[in-house]
Amino acid sequence: MNINELFLGKKLSFSEDELRSVENNKLSYYLSTIYKDVPAFQSLSKQCFILNSLYQEELLILNQRCEQSNIELVVIKGGALLKQVYQLNERWMADIDLLISPNDLVGVKEIFTQLDYQEWSEEGKWKANEHKFHFKKFIGEIELTFEIHTKLTYRLDDFFKWHTVNADFLVLSDTDCLAYLIYHLGNQHTYISLHWFLDIYLYINKSNFTFDEDRFNELLSKLEIRTSTSIIYHILEKHFPYHKNLEIFKRYSTLKGRFLSIFLNNTFLWSSPMRDWRYLLIKFLTQDNIITSFKYTYLWFRK
Repeated sequence: MNINELFLGKKLSFSEDELRSVENNKLSYYLSTIYKDVPAFQSLSKQCFILNSLYQEELLILNQRCEQSNIELVVIKGGALLKQVYQLNERWMADIDLLISPNDLVGVKEIFTQLDYQEWSEEGKWKANEHKFHFKKFIGEIELTFEIHTKLTYRLDDFFKWHTVNADFLVLSDTDCLAYLIYHLGNQHTYISLHWFLDIYLYINKSNFTFDEDRFNELLSKLEIRTSTSIIYHILEKHFPYHKNLEIFKRYSTLKGRFLSIFLNNTFLWSSPMRDWRYLLIKFLTQDNIITSFKYTYLWFRK
């Protein structure tokens, strides 16, 4: 499928395989607002609205409890994009991610316990996930999951100060959020799902997006995302509808990023082959620092 034409609403029909690919990449929900005559999209969109409405209600309660305990709770990743760039029916949430200070972990665990959540421990948690904790509960037949982060990457100091702003909840500033979305998609997940590309595309194209070049340059180095930023720019430029805010990325284009983006062709982007040789090659080469690359790859294969 041509990604550009898909998001411009120019696709006239969908085969069963195409519908499956769209759903596997978690795009059905967003496309439900573009293709209102596709029943499969509309059905999933309704489920998405119900789920995200429950998440919003739980977030309000969690946020109030944390404020009462003087705990700073920052909504990150997909949960932060709800209402900023997505309506409640447009973005599926497998979980909601929250950032807290390591000093507040005990207090946050107590709050989740009081709200009838059960902590879920991942067996054999690997090095890069040691700062993450999961809490689950059912409301009726719907399972809600919150993932708590005491830091956003194992590379950074435990008390690295992210810039935040107040929306409906406390969220990362536009520049910090963009940098982290790039890190999450490129360095952590090796470009394996189109909905994360859509997150970045819609986020930088939101009407009130503000970009702090000095701060972004600082995060480029701290997160080591120069290559990932370049790869994502070239993919968005080639496969997504043009928007003037894409020019923000242009100055961060590198020869390495442009070369690696060639391997992420239309077939790769749709299929997300985690054991494909291109995936393993990109996973290794996408890191800016060769030492970090060896370390991360070694830890990943040991998980």
